[in-house]
Amino acid sequence: MGAAYDILSVKTSISSSADSVIWIGSSSDSSWKSVEGVDTKWLNDRCKDVEYRGKKGELFHVSATESKFCDHILMGVGDAKDLTIHSFKKVVGSASRASFPVSKQIVVVISPAIIKALTTTGSEADLAQAVGDAWICGSYQFQGMKKESSDRKSRKVSVYVSKTMTQAQWKKGLKRGCHVGQGVCVARDLGNRPANDLTPAQCVKDIKQLFKGQSNVTVEVISAAQAKKKGLNAFLAVAQGSVEPPSLVFIRYNPGKSSTKPVALVGKGVTFDSGGISIKPSRGMKDMKGDMGGAAAVIGALSALVADGFSKPVIGIVPLVENMPSGQALKPGDVITAGNGKTIEITNTDAEGRLILADSLHLAVKESPSVIIDLATLTGAASVALGQAAIALMSNTPEVASSMKQASDQSGERVWELPLYDDYLDYLKSDVADIINANENRLAGTCTAGKFLEQFVDDQPWCHLDIAPHMKAGKTSGDQVKGMRGAGVRVITQFLFNR
Repeated sequence: MGAAYDILSVKTSISSSADSVIWIGSSSDSSWKSVEGVDTKWLNDRCKDVEYRGKKGELFHVSATESKFCDHILMGVGDAKDLTIHSFKKVVGSASRASFPVSKQIVVVISPAIIKALTTTGSEADLAQAVGDAWICGSYQFQGMKKESSDRKSRKVSVYVSKTMTQAQWKKGLKRGCHVGQGVCVARDLGNRPANDLTPAQCVKDIKQLFKGQSNVTVEVISAAQAKKKGLNAFLAVAQGSVEPPSLVFIRYNPGKSSTKPVALVGKGVTFDSGGISIKPSRGMKDMKGDMGGAAAVIGALSALVADGFSKPVIGIVPLVENMPSGQALKPGDVITAGNGKTIEITNTDAEGRLILADSLHLAVKESPSVIIDLATLTGAASVALGQAAIALMSNTPEVASSMKQASDQSGERVWELPLYDDYLDYLKSDVADIINANENRLAGTCTAGKFLEQFVDDQPWCHLDIAPHMKAGKTSGDQVKGMRGAGVRVITQFLFNR
């Protein structure tokens, strides 16, 4: 979490001898007009020579040798009217990586057609936020544990702001976007760490280090012994098969400027999920180091909010465990009593995330928040339903769901709402307990998991985000970099900014 991030700022003119330029253009506005400091006539003539039209995915690089001054990288987006924040951020992320070989300081120029198209329903600050966020995310590199690690340093990157644009909005938006992007990168770093390096105990240390020196943040750790006294048996049951002791972490952000109720963010933190006694197939199991993606999102989002000076209180609740098979592991058929007194029959020990969330949601309710949002790589069924195109959203409060969808549209991190019909409770009936942890007929796996969680929120306004579809990027593309995505950070920070 000590990565070097690019520093983005505003620039009102370009030096032909000192600046390399990234031009982001559209097919409806591929002719560059007056940009102070650059001979755009020469550039337009060169584009005509190679028949550059600003088509979607089109890239044209004019080297510093050819231009006699600096590098020019032109990136097409297609027709501006077809752009969304989601598709635009892909282009900006690609531009960020395309600029890696450039040695001089970089200026990003966005065509007027794009600015016009993307500010019809939002502000210039919103667009600037998208640029900052996508640039940071696109340039992400996981340092990993290789002997020869990357020595990439932060670069100075500017966004060209013309006289018709509002400097103050662009400065504000870029700053916020960079904070969000860095929060995503914090979550990616946590998710990409191998499980022998990021144990529950080590994650606690990393959380404390991340927020060290922040006077408005306190970190409280509930140990296994304390959790037992509190009756958090669902949380403890998942951890009992591992030699790694569990921890349940409260991260309290209180800026001291508001008397409003806090928002509670709850993130599933299974630092490695073998499936327990209901062990997973070996194929792909190494990726289960990323099963703490919900916890990573909460930590990353809080780091972004703190950096941005968010004005409202937020509580992050992060249950951290390993789910392992052993002689003392949780078994199918066991019955445990959760913190709210409900008894749970275990039908599958690989449905462990909802168990640690059950007790964590119970603790969240005790904080009397205005809304509870939980994030979890909870079900493979969410990926079957949605592919990798969207996060599954479920909520007991239509207004909260609507606000989350709005935040999705603004942030470009897509969500899709699924139902929480009472019919799904029939799939969770038990002969020996109040509820089972997983229905075994494979019907409505994501919805029944959400319905299970709903039993632990006591009618509090609540939203569940199943981020399993967005857990991992299989390849580098746009603003996504191969590896764990840091899913959920963008949409929940935007949700909070809107409030």
